[in-house]
Amino acid sequence: MIVLQDVHVTIPVFLNEYSRAIRTIVGERVFGGRLSAGRGGKVNVNALRGVSLEVRPGERVGLIGRNGAGKTTLLRAIAGIIPISGGTIEVKGEIRSFFNLGAGLDVTRSGLSNIESMSMFYVRNRVRIRETTPSIIEFAELGNFIHMPVYTYSAGMQARLSVAVATAYGGDILVFDEMLGAGDASFIHKMRRRLDVVVRAAKCVLIASHSSALLNSLCDRALWIDDGRVRAEGSVEKVSALYESSLQ
Repeated sequence: MIVLQDVHVTIPVFLNEYSRAIRTIVGERVFGGRLSAGRGGKVNVNALRGVSLEVRPGERVGLIGRNGAGKTTLLRAIAGIIPISGGTIEVKGEIRSFFNLGAGLDVTRSGLSNIESMSMFYVRNRVRIRETTPSIIEFAELGNFIHMPVYTYSAGMQARLSVAVATAYGGDILVFDEMLGAGDASFIHKMRRRLDVVVRAAKCVLIASHSSALLNSLCDRALWIDDGRVRAEGSVEKVSALYESSLQ
């Protein structure tokens, strides 16, 4: 279960040689938040502004919105990766977050060697990692390249390895940032089938995506995040339509 009450995330920016230019846009919306005046020669990026949200056990909630609207900041705050400036966040259950899928990837080592180091970002149990490794290898479909240094891989092959590791481990509460464009069309289809299984097995899920079709297939409801606030909430179809109409 996840409960947010009036959550704010304010990021201070200390001014330098760009001070004059920054001061001219205080109060305006910018990529990643809205600027406001701060104390001591700085301005603040108000990335989240009074977000309240409840995700009950069994719910799958999608986040939609333009780049810089606050979706990733919201997910990172829930995951405990960044501190909040106001309000409260209550989480009951173990969170597993999926942000940088390439975390821990060392291109000088083999794909097989990387599986263990990358898996440590998701679980800390080496026995479980060893038991899961064969299924990761099978899912990645890299053949004998699994024993080759990763610098010999194409970008698509690296994506296969990263996604195979990331989606191999479930959890009580899953938090996904946009991550579904990796690999070729056949692999994306395969990865979405696995994601569907992982999502259905979790107690709570939050997914940020620009794909209305994906959110429709995985989520019970959606939130439109705009300018650090919740602009609309409801069915994925309704919220997606409101968001898409705002882009016209």
